[in-house]
Amino acid sequence: MNLLRVHRIIILSKTSAIIFLLTFLTISLSQCAYAKESDYLKQNVIDQTVYDTAKTQNSLTFNKVTREGTLSDGELIFQSVYRDFKSQNGAPVLIQGSFNISYLKNKTIFYILKVVPIVMNASGGDIQSTVIYPEYLDLLINGVSINKYKYADFVSDNEGRCIGYRDDTFKIVTLLSEKGMPEIDVRFSLVKGGADNSIKIFSLIPKKQAVIIYTNFLNCSMEMVNQLIKDLESQK
Repeated sequence: MNLLRVHRIIILSKTSAIIFLLTFLTISLSQCAYAKESDYLKQNVIDQTVYDTAKTQNSLTFNKVTREGTLSDGELIFQSVYRDFKSQNGAPVLIQGSFNISYLKNKTIFYILKVVPIVMNASGGDIQSTVIYPEYLDLLINGVSINKYKYADFVSDNEGRCIGYRDDTFKIVTLLSEKGMPEIDVRFSLVKGGADNSIKIFSLIPKKQAVIIYTNFLNCSMEMVNQLIKDLESQK
């Protein structure tokens, strides 16, 4: 066998080895990609199942509170769920919150918006719940933000966020009552610069039920306004 033939055999052997190695690496990478894709699909199915189950618990209720025989609070309590693909990799996020009207005797009417986002990470057969403080929070009534009436912004007792609004001139009450049942839209984002999420609370339940709850909330609001006017006049 001459040297040229030996050299060609060596080259062919090296080329075959490289082709084999590349083929092996390609298959390995493909299997890894498939495994990752498979894990993603499995997690997506789990997250969707958790979301679908939680969505059946979407709700809106009204609660009226009295203190020492005097009406003090009217509460719209809501719960909703969505999947956050922007900041939580598609994990379901349960939103528990409330929008309250309160009467500070002889002083003013004020509102408090409370939102507690709970990220539900489902893996390994368990669901780990983590409360996240929403970096952005606002409330719109028929498309109008009430942010300019804000007087307080603080962390709630369960690590959510609360915003207080004063309504000394009854602007918020007017927005809530002037066009019938309004669209109350809670806007929020879990992270700074993140996508805004929206919950239209009267759309969480059938319209007939929503009308009843709105009417109760409005009647409660009007009762507080009348009581405030009466109390202020008695001081003159």
